[in-house]
Amino acid sequence: MRLAFDIEANGLLHTLTKAFCIGIVDVDSLERYLFPPSKLIQGIQMLTEADLIIAHNGIAYDDPALRLLFDGKYQPKKVFDTLVAARVVYSDVGMKQDIGLIKKYLRTNGKEGLPPQFKGRHSLEAWGYRLGKHKNAFKLRTMG
Repeated sequence: MRLAFDIEANGLLHTLTKAFCIGIVDVDSLERYLFPPSKLIQGIQMLTEADLIIAHNGIAYDDPALRLLFDGKYQPKKVFDTLVAARVVYSDVGMKQDIGLIKKYLRTNGKEGLPPQFKGRHSLEAWGYRLGKHKNAFKLRTMG
């Protein structure tokens, strides 16, 4: 089983004390799961049982955060980090491609393209603009 996931928590690693939820998508079946605070341990079990778990910035945040919060209960087999992959595969993203998207953003008064502050960045929000799937619009649809 291959699972993409994200966690929402109350801080960065040095101040982290609790997770608010774990969202998981089975990348093969496209089934979605949301584990609220009362069911976080079920999410941890699901991630631990998976053959591969996938997260954006997972190596630097999600994986160590879960290890910190669920001492010994969270032991994934393999972790794939899409942020690391994006930086390797699209190392030149800030050059020609982003400049064109920034020009489009300025021409359309921010309705299309990439805001200048995201030039060369690999955050989910920056990639959302590049792909036309803005993170804030997604949050409004899923949380509201």
